[in-house]
Formats: sequence, structure tokens, C-alpha cells
Amino acid sequence: MKITKLLATLTYFALAATIGQASIASAAVLNIDVSRGFPILLGASSIQIDASFYDATFVDGAYDTLNTDGNLDIVFNTQAAALMASQALLGQVFTSGQDNVFFGSHPESILGCSSTASCSLLTPYAIINSSSLESVSSVLVQITDMENELSSASPNTRADLTRFVDVTYVQWTSSAAPVPEPSTYAMMALGLLGIAGMRRRHNQA
Repeated sequence: MKITKLLATLTYFALAATIGQASIASAAVLNIDVSRGFPILLGASSIQIDASFYDATFVDGAYDTLNTDGNLDIVFNTQAAALMASQALLGQVFTSGQDNVFFGSHPESILGCSSTASCSLLTPYAIINSSSLESVSSVLVQITDMENELSSASPNTRADLTRFVDVTYVQWTSSAAPVPEPSTYAMMALGLLGIAGMRRRHNQA
């Protein structure tokens, strides 16, 4: 009986640790620059949106600086998709984990923003042509020193944001899914062995 309880305990902790490790593996990884003497959040990688993963890089400047091949590449081309991406950015980068919470309450530590009051992160999703004047429609995440929020408002701009202290663009790129560490597989194997051992003892009884 004692052996069975021991196996049950080991199985529980092994599986719990496996789930925890898998959760950590799928969490966004912050890209932080500390070379300036204080931390600046440059972006994050492995942000999960549905079943896919993306990297987000904050870009201060004109929208054209987001281009990688001379075209105005937009990863999320509908407002609904941009909203989903912005929600993932807010939830996985600014509201979970000690470092994340720090940047979520210090907008001046986000690349492209120097305001201590707020920082708006724009995810472009459509090019709007009005009277031959092109602009980019975006969904914004607003980070403030008090609280953070996702706005469904879609500001239209193609301006050079360098002169603004409280707004920056988000450049999205696809990325590969994070690979669990070998220790995660080892703990999973231990958990499965524990289950097999418990089942064998139950059958013998």
C-alpha cells in the first residue's frame, strides 16, 4: 500500500511538473536590451496565437520601416486577426511573469516610447487609400503606468512615429513553436511509468 501511495505521489508531481514545463515552454520570451544601463523591451518571441507562434518587434519610425522586401507586408490583414494578435501581446508579454508586469507598468521602458504615462502599440492590418493619401489602419494596445487595455479603435496613420513619445509600431513575423527541454520529456516518461506501475499493482491485487 505504501509503495502504491509513493507511486501515486511521484506520478502526480511528475505530471504536474511536465504541465508546468510545457506551459513555460509556450510562454512568450522577452527580448530585453540592458546595454543602456536600464532595461528596454525590444519585443518578444514565441507569442502563441491560436495554434501558431509569432515574434513581435517594436519599431519606432515610419511605417515603411516595417517593410522587409519593399512591400507593405501585413501579417494580420483583418481587424479581427489584429485584435487577436494584440490580445496575445497584452496577455503574454505584459501581464504574466515578474518581468512582464514590470514592463506592463513602465511604458517608458518599451522601445519607441519615452513617456512615463502611456505607450500605444500599433498592429497594422490594412492599407487605406483615401483621396490618394494612403494610411495604415491599426489595432492598438495601450500600456499605462496604472492599467493596460486593448482598444478595438483603429487609428489610421502612416506617420513617422519617431517624434511621438507614446506610440510605436509592432512588426510581426512567423516563428517556429518552442521545443520543450529534454527534462520535460524525462518527467513525462516518469509520470507514465508511475501510471503503468500503479495499474499493474492494481491488476495483481
